[in-house]
Amino acid sequence: MTLVYERPGDGPRVHVLAIGVGGYRHLPGGSEEVPHNTLGLRQLSGPPASAKAFTRWIVANLRHPRAELGTVELLLSPEEAWAPDGEPAVPVERPSMANVLAAFERWYRRCDEDSGNVALFYFCGHGVERESPFLLLEDFGRSEMSLLENAVDIGETYAGMARCAAGAQYFLVDACREIPFELTQLLNGNARVLVDPRLVGDDRQETALLFATSGGAKAYGRAGRPTRFTEAVLSALGGLGGRYDGRRWVVDYLGLQRAATILLRRGPGGPPAQRPTVLGAGEGVLHVCSTPPVVPVAISCDPTAAVAAARAAVAPVLPAGAASVVPAPVADGWTVELPADVYMLTLEFPAGDFQPMTEKIIAYPPRYDSRVAVSP
Repeated sequence: MTLVYERPGDGPRVHVLAIGVGGYRHLPGGSEEVPHNTLGLRQLSGPPASAKAFTRWIVANLRHPRAELGTVELLLSPEEAWAPDGEPAVPVERPSMANVLAAFERWYRRCDEDSGNVALFYFCGHGVERESPFLLLEDFGRSEMSLLENAVDIGETYAGMARCAAGAQYFLVDACREIPFELTQLLNGNARVLVDPRLVGDDRQETALLFATSGGAKAYGRAGRPTRFTEAVLSALGGLGGRYDGRRWVVDYLGLQRAATILLRRGPGGPPAQRPTVLGAGEGVLHVCSTPPVVPVAISCDPTAAVAAARAAVAPVLPAGAASVVPAPVADGWTVELPADVYMLTLEFPAGDFQPMTEKIIAYPPRYDSRVAVSP
């Protein structure tokens, strides 16, 4: 067992199970590589970095409005050590099927202790899809005759979690959902369900499963760095998925989903589009921000030629604040980061090529984009 965080106590708690699978024992380059077809999959370097980044953020920052952080359990491959700030490193269990089964059961039992508990599950690694999305663990592919014996059916497992007393349950799955031809040829061979669904009503107050991508599509990683989806989720939790509730900035599940979707859109010349999808109807607050979020703001001009001739400045509307000059434009506009607020943008044209103008900017997460029309 690798509990990287534990805070005992009475009352509702947030219990986290995080899994990052990058080293696959039986895939090409693995320690026990097999000769048979393993769906053309390869070793990954992004999932361990992603799972560690997610875990560090949770331990350092998560502030649930009703439940304190109780436990965080982490499994990683390749085998790595967890080094909390200022503390000695501790070894982390590998996410084999046996270890994941045991860790999931421990996590389930902790979550089941109180209806006010929050169950938070995170996975990053290889995934495939047939009639349900499957997560591939580090010993996937061991047997040619039972290819999916070390894979998890996360769709059925999510349904089975209705048996758990935890009133709030959130699942974040950072994996591809492609449908390999080889799987369509199997008459049977389903993945493992970690908790069997029952024919009972789903009484969970708050539950949702957010996938990094849509059915049949890829989720994109980056060598040795957190994946695009995990980075988007952490940015959303950090405030870009936030809303102001009249007293404070909070991040709810709907805001998290919306921000992650917007942040993963393909930009000009950027990476391919990735479209998160969700099961369930989560809308409760996950995190209370300690400060207002800092919002990316992109400003351009119509016509674009006016950008090079302009001097830009922004100032908050309330309370009255001094204007600050926006940095020199890059490409066809300006990109700045502003604390969430209402601002006034001023554009001046010293050479007199265009008319000066002002425009209101509402820097609201997850981002603000504006193309300002100017006149000669």
